[in-house]
Amino acid sequence: MQEKLQIAVYGRTLDSARIPDVLRFITRLSRDSNLYIHSQFLDSLNGLDFNFFKEFNGVADFPQVDLLISIGGDGTLLDCVSFVRDSDIPIWGVNIGRLGFLTFTSLDDAEVTFDAILKGDYTIESRSMIEVSVDGMPPVFSAALNEVTVQKQDSSMVTVHAYIDNEFLGTYWADGVIVATPTGSTAYSLSIGGPIVTPDSNVFTLSPIAPHNLNMRPLVLPDTSILRLEVESRFGNIVWSMDNSRFVAPSGTSLTLHKSKSQIRFMKFKGNNFCINLRNKLLWGFDKRN
Repeated sequence: MQEKLQIAVYGRTLDSARIPDVLRFITRLSRDSNLYIHSQFLDSLNGLDFNFFKEFNGVADFPQVDLLISIGGDGTLLDCVSFVRDSDIPIWGVNIGRLGFLTFTSLDDAEVTFDAILKGDYTIESRSMIEVSVDGMPPVFSAALNEVTVQKQDSSMVTVHAYIDNEFLGTYWADGVIVATPTGSTAYSLSIGGPIVTPDSNVFTLSPIAPHNLNMRPLVLPDTSILRLEVESRFGNIVWSMDNSRFVAPSGTSLTLHKSKSQIRFMKFKGNNFCINLRNKLLWGFDKRN
């Protein structure tokens, strides 16, 4: 007899209208797995049978599991990176958000997809991440799966001097810049005109946010590069972020970005690939004139 899967489930606050569907899905999971559910997610669930799962609170007590399920949108999945970044535990994203480039499976299809997991009918796709050193210090923050962003804190633009492998690239006078992974190329970077790149591309993209020097365009560079950003602000502070984490730093801060040794593993299923995602999410090739 096959041993039950060990599965962790993470989510944020749920809309009350989705609770019955999520409860039904979790009940289905419990028949073929031992469940660990994040305490924050439990606050949104009513009527859950407390006899068939265990609870975890964060990274410190994250269990050793076969799979982490993210129930929500892409932002919810980004929260999961800190749980699994130094392990080989794959993430399965179940989408109850909006666009959902990372959460491939809709909640309506989740039970059928779980049956495919039990049959081993899936593949694993690894995604690269970015680490950041501040002012030459060793990296002390979690790696970014989507992007690292440097932005102004107030109404005044920032000045960003960019270096690639210690070679001066140029100076951006802008609201900020975004350095995105291939995964992040369809996130914030896309909204400011950055290029879309396939998940298996070994590149980063560097794109200005509202540049004042309009000749500065998005740039694609190999992810073996070391990128240094020296950031100045006329009024004292700048803001930089890694995915969902935001930090304030003084003018003159130097950020050094490089590819992380850690990768994030996603579960992929038949009918889920990058081309299908682009067509469905961005309506590529759909004639909307009718």
